[in-house]
Amino acid sequence: MNAPLIYLASACLHRGEEPCLGGGRPVGNLFFSGCNLRCGFCQNHQISQRPRSGEGVTAEGCAARMVALAEQGAGAIGLVSPTHQGRAIAAAVAIARGHGLELPIIYNSNGTDPVATLRRFDGLVDIYLPDFKYGTDAVAWPLSRVQGYVARAVAAVAEMHRQVGHLADGAAATSARRGLIVRHLVLPGGLAGTGRVARLLAETVGDGVWLSLMAQYHPAPLLENAAGRELARQFPELTRTLTRAEYEEAIETCGLAGLTRLFLQDLATAPAAGLPDFRCAEPFAWSTP
Repeated sequence: MNAPLIYLASACLHRGEEPCLGGGRPVGNLFFSGCNLRCGFCQNHQISQRPRSGEGVTAEGCAARMVALAEQGAGAIGLVSPTHQGRAIAAAVAIARGHGLELPIIYNSNGTDPVATLRRFDGLVDIYLPDFKYGTDAVAWPLSRVQGYVARAVAAVAEMHRQVGHLADGAAATSARRGLIVRHLVLPGGLAGTGRVARLLAETVGDGVWLSLMAQYHPAPLLENAAGRELARQFPELTRTLTRAEYEEAIETCGLAGLTRLFLQDLATAPAAGLPDFRCAEPFAWSTP
């Protein structure tokens, strides 16, 4: 029987991650095709809804891409949207380690990973970088077509924390080698329920967690297809970017929940910087110097 292929949309050096990831060097990100969510506003929509897009590679071929990115100057290797191809990608990481790859491995997912999938990566992943998108299931269904979102996200974050613990405070300012960083995209109109997300995180893994509070929401992906435009009619606040007042309120609600370890974005530049084009060899205009 042939080994399953890993569908890889892009492998590139990426300078847009949290500053501590890569320790001053770009992250060598492998963007995998497809996703188990259907977020109407997904900035990676060109590949997230096309599970067979990009190139089909073996685990050995995927491992070779990781090693090549390290040789090109990456400070860490990022696995972006690995969940639905987890078994083969875990095998690829093990192969890359066997070939001498010593860089931190970052597991970057939408945060609804089954615990069984995450346990395949126990001992292989150094840094977990999941999203925690919504504070309620009522919003998760229309925006991402996912049921039972909150329980799934809580279980995934708890397992990730069990494996790698909190990111050390000193590492957040220099170079992260191990730990958990949770991302949360603040949505216009408070749709994502940022305060509830912060409280759930504090209850699940404690107030020592590092939270990356993202301000890069952009309506362009939402408005590029009929389904997205219908969603925009249901939630008109999604047709605009975030206001400064909304972002500042999100920061305040995190503080009220006891979360003070925050990565923040520059609201003036974040929306424009967040949109990739996976038709290009370098999907992010600011990926490399």
